[in-house]
Amino acid sequence: MFSERELLKSDNTLFDDSTYPFAGSDPVINLGIRFGIFGAGKGRLAISNVIFETYLYNHLIIRRMRERYRISVETNEITILKYYTEPEAVFMRIEHIAMYVSDLCGARDFFVKYFGAVSNEGYHNKKTDFKSFFLSFDGGARLEIMNKPQMTDIKKDLAQKGYIHIAFSVGSKERVDTLTEQLKADGYEVVSGPRTTGDGYYESCIVGLEGNQIEITV
Repeated sequence: MFSERELLKSDNTLFDDSTYPFAGSDPVINLGIRFGIFGAGKGRLAISNVIFETYLYNHLIIRRMRERYRISVETNEITILKYYTEPEAVFMRIEHIAMYVSDLCGARDFFVKYFGAVSNEGYHNKKTDFKSFFLSFDGGARLEIMNKPQMTDIKKDLAQKGYIHIAFSVGSKERVDTLTEQLKADGYEVVSGPRTTGDGYYESCIVGLEGNQIEITV
């Protein structure tokens, strides 16, 4: 297959040395570990052998090539479609959301305990005393929690302008009810629900750590 040579003509992210957070609870990763495709140990995940590595690389390469060419799956023939004569489609997604907190470790522990977050080891800029953790959740969403000297704070009204809450999908009405009751029992204020909204969502909303609203939905 010539796809390796074609892909390596330009910068790409399939063969770099970057590291990324992962969670063993992710369905794809869990299946990969179960069937021996991935090996996990010492906080790292790796493809278990060269055969699987080559197979996965070719799969990712051909998927990227399909963004540029029309490829016949039956014959593996390739027809160039206006290659680079039109702007390539850009896939947009929210990479992460960030928030400043007073109690950095307490905020990390809150999201780990109630929402299954997986935290990195943290970052500390000793020159500025800026500190942060990246928290990863099932499905790929990430939250950066940060702390630094001389932060300002204002009263957080329930209906203020701007970013107002983070919403977590927990999979079922029963889990919405259970988690809401757990948070209420642990002293967090429930400001609405659990209920079915006028537009059909089953949800509750609590005032979580440091006055920030968190929505819990199916």
